[in-house]
Amino acid sequence: MQYLCKNGSEKRLARTKRVDMISPMKTNKILHCFGLILGLAVAASRVALAEVSQSFDVGAKQHRDHSKFEALPYGDGDLAYSVAYEYRDNDALWQLACDLTPDLTGSDASGASAEGRYAVSPQLNLLLLDRVFQGGAGVLSTYTHSDSGGDWMDLYWQLILGIRLPLPGAISVQANAYYVFERWGDAADFDSNNIEFGAYVGYKF
Repeated sequence: MQYLCKNGSEKRLARTKRVDMISPMKTNKILHCFGLILGLAVAASRVALAEVSQSFDVGAKQHRDHSKFEALPYGDGDLAYSVAYEYRDNDALWQLACDLTPDLTGSDASGASAEGRYAVSPQLNLLLLDRVFQGGAGVLSTYTHSDSGGDWMDLYWQLILGIRLPLPGAISVQANAYYVFERWGDAADFDSNNIEFGAYVGYKF
């Protein structure tokens, strides 16, 4: 009888030890699983919080009679009307835009008057955003039309620097300075008199 009691006690003690050994193992596994789930949840929340948005913008730009880039048809004060589609992914923004200048007052590369003609300038810009500031570069071309026909310019470039301010709701406004140049080597030959200015009002969706 004593043997049976002793044997039973030893078995219960052994089971208790096994349970004591298994419990920390299960607890560790549970904690590891919980940590993994928590980590995935945090990662998913960060992805969900990533700012990906699109917007449609309308605006205007005032051109300059560019002293370095004579092929441009613009005169001082020529006004362009602009539309743009923007796709923002966190701090980077792609902008597909088009400017229409309905009344040209400048002269073309041959010196002939551009008065009475109009110009259309499609462009693709990449902007980097930092709080309310933005800056980047773009590539564009200009189609100039007159009664005798039209012609496309070769691709040229622009640097952009500006500010973007969100307004209540889905509206935002931006104001930018543009510096255009024919080749990247010309960018170093900077002349502040050739800076152009423009503004957009945008609706985010």
